[in-house]
Amino acid sequence: MCQERAEISFRSCFREYAPEFQLLETLISLEDIHLVQVATLDLLKRHPDLAGIYVWRWELPRVQLWNHDEARYR
Repeated sequence: MCQERAEISFRSCFREYAPEFQLLETLISLEDIHLVQVATLDLLKRHPDLAGIYVWRWELPRVQLWNHDEARYR
């Protein structure tokens, strides 16, 4: 429930203060680093103009997400 409230607040803030931004649907990672990596790389391929990624309560080591694939997305 806490995650749901955080997402509702986040989206509400964007609607009010930055309506020109298009927010994509939420991706659930289940805190699985492989799933996070695959989903993020797919997201970057489908949305090359992505301005940012909002992460709520991420407990995974961030450095593991970007390995040898990182150079393709700079």
